[in-house]
Amino acid sequence: MNQRESDVAVALHRAVDDLLVQKPDVIAIAGDVFHAVKPTNSATLHLFNQLQRLRAALPETPIVMIAGDHDTPRTSAETFILPLYRALGVLVATLEPVQIRDVVPGLAVTLVPRAAVTRIPVPLEGKANVLVIHGDVPGYGDPHPQWKIDPAVLEDPRWSYIALGHYHVTAKLGPRAWYSGSLDYVSTDPWGECRRQAEQEIPGKGYLLVDLPSGEPVFQPIDPPRRYADLGTIDATGLGAADVDAAIADRLCGVELAGAVLRLVVTGISRDARHHLNHAQLRAWRHKALHFQLQLERPDDETSPAARAIRMQKLDDIVTEFLGGRTLPPDLDRQRFVELGKQYLSEAEVAP
Repeated sequence: MNQRESDVAVALHRAVDDLLVQKPDVIAIAGDVFHAVKPTNSATLHLFNQLQRLRAALPETPIVMIAGDHDTPRTSAETFILPLYRALGVLVATLEPVQIRDVVPGLAVTLVPRAAVTRIPVPLEGKANVLVIHGDVPGYGDPHPQWKIDPAVLEDPRWSYIALGHYHVTAKLGPRAWYSGSLDYVSTDPWGECRRQAEQEIPGKGYLLVDLPSGEPVFQPIDPPRRYADLGTIDATGLGAADVDAAIADRLCGVELAGAVLRLVVTGISRDARHHLNHAQLRAWRHKALHFQLQLERPDDETSPAARAIRMQKLDDIVTEFLGGRTLPPDLDRQRFVELGKQYLSEAEVAP
């Protein structure tokens, strides 16, 4: 098991620990249970063990689960892994919507996996209705969603609560509609997740404990298995390598590197300064952290179309420009001088 897979396993274990304390009436898992259709054996077994803990301690609590896009096979040659957990009494929906009239007395649950996001059944009359659905909502996640949830569904007052899966940050989308977010940082942009959590004053990762009939959720934080930290940005415009080294060291001063996942962005650093940084020290810092992402971004005048065009000049043009700008004796014809240089270059290229 790699380190990050181990972290996710720890996060799930801690979530189950808290569920055993909270003793909810129903537990809903809103998809993207695994990262891939064929998860590792260790991940498959770990989820089985955690669900077994819930089943043993809370035997009367229904557990419902739907398939997300990561859980859904792309071809008919592949199969779902999630039905495996039906052996523990978990109610699983993979391709078609499933409606359970009395998951507990008076409460109906409608399960809509990713593949059925455009086929949402109507809520049942005379019941409190919870919709568990996995899909895209414009503005959250994918800028060009393929499996889009009709926004009108999120405003439908007939749903007592809508539990959404897919987006990794806890977010409210309607009067009683929420993305719960993920239990750990498992996206390609954890820094964006950290930023959005801070903007919404969400204290890290966790799950939602929802009260009915009010439909108001309480965020239940999970003690993070690993520390993420965005160390901000250093503007290196006009700085030499030694100054940049000092600025990086100052930013890392007092930061606990051991086992952490860190990012530091350095903007405007010249090609020369980047080359002459203290790379031995950078390697030492990286060795202490689980991952230290140091983004070195060059100045605009080195990355502009004009700068790229200069770097991509033909050798013949470079020689012409170089010789054309040389200081020459008064009696030396510049045009003849440049033509002679190009001739010598041409002869050198064809020499055996």
